[in-house]
Amino acid sequence: MGRIATILFAHKLGTSLEPEAKMYRLAADVFNDTAMILDCLSPAFPKLARVLILSSSSVLRALCGVAAGSSKASLSAHFAKWGNLGELNAKDSSQETVVSLMGMLAGSLVVSWVSSPLATWSTLLLLLSIHLATNHAAVRAVSMRTLNRQRANLVFSHLIEDDEVLTPEEVSKKERIFDWDGVVRWKGGQVIGHVKIGLKAWACAIGMLHDASSLTVDHEKTLGQVLQQTLDEDRPAAIVQLLAFLEITGQKFDGWVPRLKQAGWNLDVAALETHSGSRLARDEMSA
Repeated sequence: MGRIATILFAHKLGTSLEPEAKMYRLAADVFNDTAMILDCLSPAFPKLARVLILSSSSVLRALCGVAAGSSKASLSAHFAKWGNLGELNAKDSSQETVVSLMGMLAGSLVVSWVSSPLATWSTLLLLLSIHLATNHAAVRAVSMRTLNRQRANLVFSHLIEDDEVLTPEEVSKKERIFDWDGVVRWKGGQVIGHVKIGLKAWACAIGMLHDASSLTVDHEKTLGQVLQQTLDEDRPAAIVQLLAFLEITGQKFDGWVPRLKQAGWNLDVAALETHSGSRLARDEMSA
């Protein structure tokens, strides 16, 4: 079950692991801690239920391995600012060894005081809560310099409304670690719609022609008050307006790029799409 889950999880969500590195890094800890609880619960159940519980914990550990490994690679690349990825990984492995050794020594002292089931479960849940709380704080402290969907929405909503460029540090304080897939929030608060990036061209065309609800946007300061109404009445006119909006945005974006780079954003890495697809470089598009 664990091996099958590893293959399926990497195939299904492999593309979204890099853009959502912070979320999947914390999710890996949630998967691992949940698997640990299931392992501890399994002896209390009959044989058939125990097999199902242990299979579930094996799946969760497989998900933890894929999510942790992929997100760790992205985070390591983020911290290797001087191209010292090998050195960083070596020191990270040494740090994990030291932490594991300290955990073994602390566990040897604590285990002699834990004898009853109540004390065992209380200690387990307390330590797991501390583990998740500290990892949540650690993930929130990371200020990624690439623009994924949520960070791009935060940056451009402030840029459009206030003409203010947020730094990666400011965005890290506003972004949510866990959020609904594809949700778009105006300045990190009110939900204004849902967006999917990286879909196939035919899927986008079918969505424009047959599923107007997928483009619903309800914020008064966006094109959606205009686009959705026109889409319901006259779809070709909505497409024309969308293309005009993209042209205007493209002209403004050229002026935004130097300001974004000066604020510390890395615009050379594409981290917006969460679906498997092809990428086009600017030279290929111009050709």
